[in-house]
Amino acid sequence: IQEALSLVGLVDLIQRYPHECSGGQQQRIAIARTLAQQTPLVLMDEPFSSLDQSLRSSLNQEVKKLLHQQKIAAIIVTHDQAEAMSLGDRIGLIHQGHLLEIASPSQLYHAPKNPLTAEFLGEGIWLDAEQSTDGSLFIPRLGRTFKGNSCPLHASQGRIRFRPEQIIYTPHSPLKATISSME
Repeated sequence: IQEALSLVGLVDLIQRYPHECSGGQQQRIAIARTLAQQTPLVLMDEPFSSLDQSLRSSLNQEVKKLLHQQKIAAIIVTHDQAEAMSLGDRIGLIHQGHLLEIASPSQLYHAPKNPLTAEFLGEGIWLDAEQSTDGSLFIPRLGRTFKGNSCPLHASQGRIRFRPEQIIYTPHSPLKATISSME
């Protein structure tokens, strides 16, 4: 018990009952109980959902570190995109009961195979695009052709997905844009 509590930094609370601990401490106690069983695989269903954002974020990283240290595989169910992207080595994205795709967080974000994945993960806009025989894409609204690696994120059925970080302003750029809203 002491070893499990030391892994989650709660050895000093060994004499307390769970109801005498804060929500974050109770979550860490639940994780310590799980780790004490020394199972090779754990299932965690929304493990951080009842915590405030700062505690949720720090506990998220603690759990990831502990799972790696203890060599425990975990299946973590979450509706929080940021949590999934930071915790997961591989993420399975489920939409309306169907598995859309499984990949690393980076692959899902930068090169999704499914348009719904591209839509779900992160901000972005869809623009109409026309693909040429040489593989380049012409985007009429921008009046610009993209070739090879300069192509934006995700092309699907005559549309292309741009993420905000892919749009770079350079002085004297021939590309003109209008800011329609700022949030």
